[in-house]
Amino acid sequence: MNVSTWRVCVLLSGLLYEGIYRISGVKSKVQMLRDAYNRRQPAHLYEHDPSIVASLLKQFLRELPEPVLTNQLMQRFEQASGMLMR
Repeated sequence: MNVSTWRVCVLLSGLLYEGIYRISGVKSKVQMLRDAYNRRQPAHLYEHDPSIVASLLKQFLRELPEPVLTNQLMQRFEQASGMLMR
């Protein structure tokens, strides 16, 4: 399962969930899902609390060898952010 699938699961199941990226999921359940992914076993994200799925996604993004928002593009991200704030 790729990042897009995680994002869709988090968005669809967590639209009404306040603090979805702020509230941590239960560590044992996050680890169980992570272990399933590492063993290439099915992990049915829709069966889990949105905070658990969001925690798994945050953990994945934190452990990437390179950040998603690269330093090379930082100036463009800041410009785009400034456009939204106007």
